[in-house]
Amino acid sequence: MFNRLRRATKSWFDEVVGNSPVSAITGHAIPIESLFNGTPIQKMALWAHYLEAGTGKVWAAHKAASIVAEAIASTPWTLNRIGTTDPIKVPVLEELMKWPNQSETWRDMIYRTSMHLSLTGMGFWYKSEATLKGDKPRELYCLNPRRIRIIPDTRLGVAGYIYTVNGSQIPIDIEEMIMFRRPNPNHDYFGLGDIEAGASLYEDAMNRGARDEAFFKNGSHPNGILITKDGYTDQEDEFKRVKARWQKEYGGKNNTGKLGWLSGDWRYEQMAFTNRDLQELERSQLNIEYIFLNQGVPLSVAGIRAAANLATAEVDDRRFKEYTVLPWIKRLEDSIQNDLVVGFDPRAQLVYNVKGLVSVGQVMTDLAPLFDRGGITINEMRQAAGLPVDKGNSAWEACYILNLYTPLDLAGIMPDATQAATTAAAIAGRSPKVPNPPASVVSQ
Repeated sequence: MFNRLRRATKSWFDEVVGNSPVSAITGHAIPIESLFNGTPIQKMALWAHYLEAGTGKVWAAHKAASIVAEAIASTPWTLNRIGTTDPIKVPVLEELMKWPNQSETWRDMIYRTSMHLSLTGMGFWYKSEATLKGDKPRELYCLNPRRIRIIPDTRLGVAGYIYTVNGSQIPIDIEEMIMFRRPNPNHDYFGLGDIEAGASLYEDAMNRGARDEAFFKNGSHPNGILITKDGYTDQEDEFKRVKARWQKEYGGKNNTGKLGWLSGDWRYEQMAFTNRDLQELERSQLNIEYIFLNQGVPLSVAGIRAAANLATAEVDDRRFKEYTVLPWIKRLEDSIQNDLVVGFDPRAQLVYNVKGLVSVGQVMTDLAPLFDRGGITINEMRQAAGLPVDKGNSAWEACYILNLYTPLDLAGIMPDATQAATTAAAIAGRSPKVPNPPASVVSQ
């Protein structure tokens, strides 16, 4: 740790920090921000709120983010030689991408990172025991965004990070961190998560949850009331006695459905839901649906609402894969490739198998006319379909054009060996010499 920071502030470290940087920093009045010559951006509280909303306060936010994260973590990947479909062996990197640390699998870390990105727009991996350039770490750790502060720099963009744990502040160099971010059009350093982008939806859900909790805590809404013509203004003890008897006989879950018997001048009046209650119930259902849509999860995929038919279900599933899962995978793929894979072997390339996330049939339909006229190569078409390409295959790098056209009345009756000659004769206006022509042709 502290590779670039130690070089840049060597005298300060030697004088103050010595061999125990964390204890020395936390034990002196010198602020840790002075290491970076900047002021940290205070957004920890906001990230914490987003994470809390998506892990307990708003169940729909967690469910939607989890569906996306599971889809991303389940997508297979390979390490190929750059520009080809040939696999490449990088044993140390392959082992790291199976078990990034002693307590977490690669799939689990991808899942957690995807959850962080969905909820906060940010993700952080610490590269433990990496080289001075941040290459070849021995372990990877997914850090909680709520514990991270970013130190901005006018020249570098990000000068470093401060990680807070158990009251200790630990500076982390930019070379020791892999930062994932969904670009935020309104901020230079922070990403944009789903909750921040749709803040009003989640605030409405949390406010409604707090109101419902208080509603039940205060005794909730009575289902009915007992009415008597005789008041109990001067008979408080009698009122309490009748109330306790009624609750004992007919209150609680064990007495549900029992028939109530009244003596004296009493009557029971059922209380129904008001129009406002029904509107609140409808608003609550709509709020849940909007949260799923805000996070890119169709309701049929989430199981909230059944699709109208099979065709609609297939469209929802394809849109979810292509417009929600695929962009996240490409963003992860780029960051992992540039900040991790290249450091182990510059010839290696991380490739996610996304052919199941792209509608190959639709791509073929859209691009087939362009391919038939020499507009694109086989590799370009395969890349658009999410399939592996092979830059070293000259046939796949060439363009093709279909310039042989067959008259409709001759289609399907000519052998392949004489197809070109027959087509040329037909275009020239001569009668083609058809080997073994059908009876209809002979009779003519």
